[in-house]
Parts: sequence; structure tokens; C-alpha cells
Amino acid sequence: MNALVKHEPRSNDEIFSLPKSFLTLIRPLDPIVYPRMITGKNGFLVETKDFTLRFENNARKKIKDLVFITRRGVTERYHLSVTNGSFGKYNGLEALLRKVLGDSSLKANLLTNCRFKIDVNDRYLLCGGRKVAQGLMSDKSEQWTGDWTGRHWKDQIGEDFSYFMIDNFELTWVHKVVCQRKGHYQFLPNVALFFDTREDLVLKLINRPNDRDSCEGFYVGKLFGKPFGYHIDGLHTKIPIIDQYMRAAVEDIIHLPFEEGDLVTERFAVDATYDRLNDRWVLNSTLGEICHMVKGVTPENTCDIRKHVTWTYTVFGESIKNIPLLEHLLIQAFHRAWQRPSAQVQL
Repeated sequence: MNALVKHEPRSNDEIFSLPKSFLTLIRPLDPIVYPRMITGKNGFLVETKDFTLRFENNARKKIKDLVFITRRGVTERYHLSVTNGSFGKYNGLEALLRKVLGDSSLKANLLTNCRFKIDVNDRYLLCGGRKVAQGLMSDKSEQWTGDWTGRHWKDQIGEDFSYFMIDNFELTWVHKVVCQRKGHYQFLPNVALFFDTREDLVLKLINRPNDRDSCEGFYVGKLFGKPFGYHIDGLHTKIPIIDQYMRAAVEDIIHLPFEEGDLVTERFAVDATYDRLNDRWVLNSTLGEICHMVKGVTPENTCDIRKHVTWTYTVFGESIKNIPLLEHLLIQAFHRAWQRPSAQVQL
């Protein structure tokens, strides 16, 4: 007699990876009983005769419709979508889940049209404009208050929010709300400060246009695909490793580690030189030419520079004019370098 072979149910990912031509040949031994649940790697499906609902635990998925399922005092957050048919604002979702999960005490809370919102130092999870959970930007990402029990949903929403931060991250916002960690970093309205200890300031990134800034060094790049540019000042031994300080600070703010390519940067010093061959003034850098003045015009003031300058440098493909404040900072650097061409910072 042949031994019975136990077949484990296929995961949702495996089922939907089979060719349609193959699926049409499958005939179940027993008629399908609806509703039924199919478990997968990142959640589960609930199938009925009229529609199929997908419940996912993938934090990288953009939030829209969420379901909070509470069982035995523990609440989990799922991203909800419809893969077949249409259920609209399905009023029987809780009863359906109780049936397929076999738990008559289960609670299900469906929230549609969800989104995150940042308001200075407050963060919110909104459903149709109504606040359903909230926290502080200065707190850890998993610290939220809401109507659900347990910690699991807070961890999940916190991870959702961290990816939301990556997709919407702006250094201008970081300066605006004064993100900081004592003894490590401070993003103030016009400057970012980095410390080795609470007392030792080792690096300074300046994004204000100000004639008092004597530094001719620049720190530019892209963070999560968005360009930025600063004056850079600090200890010469620390300037070459500014990426480490920036990376640690931003990872602390978003509560997620960087992936490859999230931060790409360059550093350069500038100096003004006169090109006698072409009769023009040039703002050179340790990376090459940044910009030049048209023939016959000298960088005597910032207004003339702005009017007559031709930009030849781009920040990883981004125009200087697309980077907040950087154009103004470079124009002032051109003017100061023209006034005292020997002043340079070796980066």
C-alpha cells in the first residue's frame, strides 16, 4: 500500500507565480468552500465568491487602506487591497475575518484613505483627515498613541512611518523643526552641528548666505535622491569623514539604516582665477570648474555675478539652481575668493 503523502498548502506567492495555463488544468478534489483563507509570506488572502482581499504586512508598501485586527489583546496592522472584484467599504469585514480565522472575539477596524502628516514636531496617522494615532518626531518611531492594544501595531506603524520619512525626507524640514540628539548632532535653522562629545563641536554645515562665513569649502550631494549643498567648516581631521556624521544623524532621525546609494556626496574647496586666454573670471574648485563670468565682466559684487555667471558644475546631475540656497552660497564664495584669491580650505 502506498503511504499517504502530506502536501503543505502553497503560499500565496507560490500560487500566483504559476502560469495561468497551468492553473486552468488544476481540478480540486473537493469543491472549494467560500470564504477561505490562503496564507502567504507577507500576510494572507481571503477569498469569497465575489471578491478577494489581500492583507499584507509589508512596511515598504505605501499606506492607503489599513485594517487593525485585534486578537487576545494583541493588535496587528495590515495593508488591505482588493485583487479580484470590488468590496467597497465592506461592512461585514469583521464577521468575515471571524469566520475565516475561527475567532469569534476578533475585532477588526477598517481605515480607508490613510496618510501620515508631520506638523512641526508632531506626527499623525490620518484616516479621511481624522487623527487616529499620533506621536512626537523627537520620540522613537515605534512610540505612538492610539485606540488599539499591545505594542505590535505601534512597531508596524513606526516602520511604515520610517519608510514614509525616506520617501518624503527633506533636510529643510530637519532644520526647521530643530532635530537634535545631545552630544551627537543639532540641526538648527541655519546650521548643522556635529559633536564627538557634548562639549566638542567638530563639524559645522552652514546653509545661510552670510558674509561672515569665511570658509570656502563645500559639502554637496544627494540624500534619498534629493540634492543638498552646504558650506563646510570644522576640524581638518574630521572634514574627510563628514559622511559618517551625516549618515549617523539621519539614520537616528528616520530610525532606519541607510541602503546603498541613499547618500552620495562630494567635498570641494574653491578659488577665483583669471583666465587670460578667454578673458574671464573662473570659480575653480578641487573638483574642477564650478562656474565662470562672461568675457569682460568681473565678480565685483554678488548682483553682477548672479546676472552674468554661467554654471558649469552640477551636483550629481542636478542644476545648481535646483538646490536650496546653494547658488547664493557659491555666488558669495566667488565674490570673496575674487577679493582674496589666496584664501582656500584644503578638503
